[in-house]
Amino acid sequence: MTPQAIMTLGVAVWGLVFLALLAALAVESDVERRWDEAWAIDWEARTGRQIDELIDSLAGQVRAWRLARRLLSLYLAASCIALVVLAVWQARSSALAPDVFRGVMIFGGAITGFLFLPLRVATEIGLGLVEGMHRQARVASGERLVIRSKRELDAYPRPVKPGKSKPTDEQAAAPAAK
Repeated sequence: MTPQAIMTLGVAVWGLVFLALLAALAVESDVERRWDEAWAIDWEARTGRQIDELIDSLAGQVRAWRLARRLLSLYLAASCIALVVLAVWQARSSALAPDVFRGVMIFGGAITGFLFLPLRVATEIGLGLVEGMHRQARVASGERLVIRSKRELDAYPRPVKPGKSKPTDEQAAAPAAK
């Protein structure tokens, strides 16, 4: 494969990723603008299902996109590590002929840069879009969002020490009435 063909392939692949980002931004802004309480009521009337089913479906999609992101991050890291290990092995022992090594590195770089990395970016785009839809559907249904950090979710619950509480108006008025 010639260097011009590789550059053309790279521009085409990353151009598609950029177009996907633009489309996701357009859809996300449309969702934020249109999905409100009236839309949720209309959706329930049109489909004959509760909005909770849509919210649950979107939550499942969020979990699937997160799994895809984790797996692609793992594949991307593994391919980068494999290329580094191959380069170190070649530098120490010159096991491959220079032309063969160059071909293997170009092929590995192409797999990493034109497959794993664009797919990883695409999963970020998809995850952002689905999370936005999920958040907006919850807002449209009137649910309150509670955002907690991962550290708070994984922490052990600690009992709150009872402190001196202020007496209520009724308690303050009771001794005065006696």
